[in-house]
Amino acid sequence: MTRLTRLKQLVIPVSVVFTALVSGKTNIALQSTKDTTQQWERINTRENQRIRGDEMMLRQQVDDIFSSVGYLVHSHVAPALKDRIVRAQLGFELNGKGPVTEQAIVAAINTAAEKLNAPNHVQTDPAEVRRLRTRLLLSCPSMIIAGDGGDESIRESMSPLQASYVAAMLVRQKLFNPEFQMTPEERQRAFSAGRFELDTADVDKLQNRSEETRAKLSTLSNMDQERFVEEFLTSLGIEQ
Repeated sequence: MTRLTRLKQLVIPVSVVFTALVSGKTNIALQSTKDTTQQWERINTRENQRIRGDEMMLRQQVDDIFSSVGYLVHSHVAPALKDRIVRAQLGFELNGKGPVTEQAIVAAINTAAEKLNAPNHVQTDPAEVRRLRTRLLLSCPSMIIAGDGGDESIRESMSPLQASYVAAMLVRQKLFNPEFQMTPEERQRAFSAGRFELDTADVDKLQNRSEETRAKLSTLSNMDQERFVEEFLTSLGIEQ
């Protein structure tokens, strides 16, 4: 059995994940376009080829990740954030420091949402983080699976690089993807009812929520955003 076959068996049906906007069912920020597919392939390939502890290769990888999701922060903030993630990842690879858990991602996003006084749908939980990681398996498995010693499982703990990637992708979903803009209570009701796709009414309602969240973020000054993102990384457990 090939590695890709084993990965496919781990993934829940992904027809919802890569549904295009024109389908009318959902607006997935994970949708597969030519550009995003090429970005994910490049990130995945580099992570598989990267020599652990090689700072130059690591910086190239961090640059690619920021190219795919870096529009979430102002350009003047990015260099300091990249340096911080590189230092944390090198510490993890060379000294075993600073693994990051799914619960840490939950705490970081929920703390950030509270500081922003963001709508309740921005709040997340471990199940939603795991659902996102599972869906990312097909596009970028090397940033999701453990990968050490041939281990291809999804562990609860991640490297700082993996956690930063997953956290940024989840923030992206909270800003642009209606499926990830349900409140915790709505997610639980949908799961209990076995509802895994959104209808048109759902999408219209949830798109209004995403616009509200983006409007709140747009009011942050450069200085406020820099402090906000630095605090977010601290909440993740990524040291300065």
